[in-house]
Amino acid sequence: MYTPYLLLLSCSAALAAPSSSTSRSTIKLPLPPHPPSNLSPVLDRALGSLSIELSYFSDFAGNLSNPNTLFARAINNLYQRTGKHPDIRPGGITADSAWFVEDAPAIVRDLSASGGIYRTTLGPAWYESFTTLPSDIHYVVNLNFQNNSLALTTEQMRSALQYIPHDQIDAFELGNEGDHYPSTFDQQSGNGPWSMETYTIKYLNWTSSLAESLNITTPIFSAGTFADDPPSGAFNITGILAHGADSNGLTLAYSQHMYQYSTCDPPRNQKATLENLVNHANITAYVDLWIPQIQAADAAGGEFFVGEYNSVSCSGKLNVTDTFGQALWVVDTTLWAAYRGAKRMYLHNGATLVLQSAVQANTPGYSKYNLIMPHDSSETGPARLSPSYVGYLMIGEAVGAGGESRLAPIETEIESLGVYGVWEKGTLQRIVALNMDPWNGTSTYWDWNSTATALPAATGAEMVRPGVVLDLGRTGRKAVVKRMTAPGLNEKNPHLVTWAGQEYYAGAPVGKYKEEVVRDGRVFVGASEAVLIFLDSEPGRYN
Repeated sequence: MYTPYLLLLSCSAALAAPSSSTSRSTIKLPLPPHPPSNLSPVLDRALGSLSIELSYFSDFAGNLSNPNTLFARAINNLYQRTGKHPDIRPGGITADSAWFVEDAPAIVRDLSASGGIYRTTLGPAWYESFTTLPSDIHYVVNLNFQNNSLALTTEQMRSALQYIPHDQIDAFELGNEGDHYPSTFDQQSGNGPWSMETYTIKYLNWTSSLAESLNITTPIFSAGTFADDPPSGAFNITGILAHGADSNGLTLAYSQHMYQYSTCDPPRNQKATLENLVNHANITAYVDLWIPQIQAADAAGGEFFVGEYNSVSCSGKLNVTDTFGQALWVVDTTLWAAYRGAKRMYLHNGATLVLQSAVQANTPGYSKYNLIMPHDSSETGPARLSPSYVGYLMIGEAVGAGGESRLAPIETEIESLGVYGVWEKGTLQRIVALNMDPWNGTSTYWDWNSTATALPAATGAEMVRPGVVLDLGRTGRKAVVKRMTAPGLNEKNPHLVTWAGQEYYAGAPVGKYKEEVVRDGRVFVGASEAVLIFLDSEPGRYN
């Protein structure tokens, strides 16, 4: 059982809440000599991919005349580690009010009086954003379903096929989170109230019509894109497959979304805390809710991917998703989902959408859970990479570039410790260890107006950071460590969040690169930090 601790959400006072661990305990972590029977499927090198709100995709990617160099650096860092750029899903709630107009400018966002986007018009120049990005990126293209106009969606799909190279399109999705459509949606069709059965009927009719109109003869669609968590959600993959969603031969994949917490309404907002978020037991139990959906997709011969995920829906939460704690959550959630069979995880980025919820906690501005703040903003500060970004670097190096990695958890007696072994060609090559015990360090909460870029003067508190020592035993294998760390769980200043000793505020690594050579088989993992241990291999050093 996780013991909550007192978290002081102050923007000016230094935080030093005690960790639930008060010493540097040692646990034996003997290296297994053979691959376990529960290894994951082979890890996709684009395991850590990106979902970007459709109406803001061009903000992130830029265009041919004005490419977004920060975004380019961010994804190139991942490419250096895996040999593959992350795949991208331009989608989200604004996809269901988007349309393509041949003579329109690149993008026009129509706003309500409250600042909500109620329509997004896309013109041919919008597709420059795809051309700007590297050609090995594959896309999941989210089409408008909720407007209930097959003609509109056909034109939208035709334009994507015209302007995006076909070999870069992984799949087309019909709509975003159709389980949140009103119960009266599509009643004019005579199929009854909106349900998994009526969704499946409409999905089969539309995919068949789109394929016929656009001369498509092979599977190209991803079914699902549902929002609510199974098993309580009214829509899921097992249900639509039971109704025959794969019966017309056009579906190649299945997708659902994951948002463990939410600020969409006050009751859920109260639960969206750092102590709940950064909790290994909570994360694994939550992801395990999707096991039947993953198994159903596999049995149907299709892959399962999480087309949109993040920690807190309705654009995140101040002092929670904009902290280093989010990096720990991202790594643990992504690796556990991959272990359970999710092919790729598309971390959502965008901006607060007023029309999403009338009672949400957030106001307009780039989302507080973004991996990347793509431009300077009066609401969210300068363009930068967020504290969570280093989590994707860690995932990339854990997966590697060989294309043969598989992983499985390594069990320990410490509930707050998440440990994963990464295997290649029958050999344990890397170990990921995340210590999810809370540690709030000595740095103050970051104000983006501040000029502080370095740690405050040492107070002695850094010297007593609790944690755990992993005793790998004396195996004779060379071991080298890279560390993902910050002054504390609650750190918001990207300058103070490091991977292998370097920070990535502006995309390029800054600071002295640091590897730790393991000489006695013992590796320390402080509370609220993580390490990647390389066995008998030289870690990559990237510029």
